[in-house]
Amino acid sequence: MLTLWLHEDCTADGAAGHPAATDLLVPLAPAPPGIAAHRPHRVAELLPVLTHRATPTRLLGSPA
Repeated sequence: MLTLWLHEDCTADGAAGHPAATDLLVPLAPAPPGIAAHRPHRVAELLPVLTHRATPTRLLGSPA
């Protein structure tokens, strides 16, 4: 998923930093199901959703 990162601190180096909880991420289309494209989301709200989606699930019968 591609997003537009709106960084609150204009003086910070975005290439070296990490998103702050108050920064905004705007998912670009096509966004994954359940995530609205072109709608700003606070990092603190969107990253947990993305982290949950990226976590692999264990298949039945696979080793723990």
